[in-house]
Amino acid sequence: MKLPNLIVAGLPKAGSSSLFHWLAAHPEVYGAPSKETFYFIDRDSPLLRLEANYNFHGLDLYESFFSNCPDDAKIVLEATPHYIYQKTALDFFASCNPQPHVVFLLRKPSKRIFSAFSFMQNNLARLDSNLTFEQITDLLLDQTGNLVQKLDYPQDSIFYEWLNDQLPHNRYYDFLTCWSERFSNDKIHIILFEEMIANPQATLIKLAESLGIDANFYKEFYFEQRTKTIVIKNRFAHEMLLKLAPYIATSKIRGLLKSLYIQLNSSAPKPATSESLTRLDNYFQPYNQKLAEEFNLNLESWK
Repeated sequence: MKLPNLIVAGLPKAGSSSLFHWLAAHPEVYGAPSKETFYFIDRDSPLLRLEANYNFHGLDLYESFFSNCPDDAKIVLEATPHYIYQKTALDFFASCNPQPHVVFLLRKPSKRIFSAFSFMQNNLARLDSNLTFEQITDLLLDQTGNLVQKLDYPQDSIFYEWLNDQLPHNRYYDFLTCWSERFSNDKIHIILFEEMIANPQATLIKLAESLGIDANFYKEFYFEQRTKTIVIKNRFAHEMLLKLAPYIATSKIRGLLKSLYIQLNSSAPKPATSESLTRLDNYFQPYNQKLAEEFNLNLESWK
């Protein structure tokens, strides 16, 4: 039984869905049928899936995700971008012999927070449609906690959990250091989202060469972007569709309905105000500088 030797371990809302599908399209790569297995999530995480988790089921159940992997696959791929934050994932993959390759996609923190906010509010319909990104920025940078207390949200709302994660989860240095300390240098691959989107062909060719698979495959490849953030026109219809989606028979039918639905009930999101982004950029500047120095990264695309 083959286990993954390539993990896309970070970050959410930084292009992991696109990267997974581009890699899985390669004839020498086998991508897990479910892109995100969430199998190595920590016990105390709200992302924990009791029906499939390493802490409760060991390795046997994880192997079942790859039961159809062909013997000649050079790369076996899984992509759960929340792994970057999980000690369970770090401990398991670092202890593997040989260690898998681990990819981290990094995105300019302010833009990533805006993308996450838009996705939660629209695609997932999990945040109040009246909330603005300017309010979110105020809440994030408020040191007193008074603004949060004024919100009319139940105390157990996912909003608070999401809000509390945004600043620490975008200080990438803190998490990447833990991984780099336990993996050999040739196993860690850091890709900037902005560079990947600007030139996906160059990014995938370079990564393919590092993984030892045929890089020529990507010279004529069509790089379709996945999981784009949208603005919902009719929120009630969207919430109903989210509830019904698990009961729609096949992934093919779901895909066709989703494509039609997006055309009818969505539009492109409005960009964040420059003032809000600038305030967040100022907050993250020292953390980004530390990241660039430690991992020898050119972050010009974040300016």
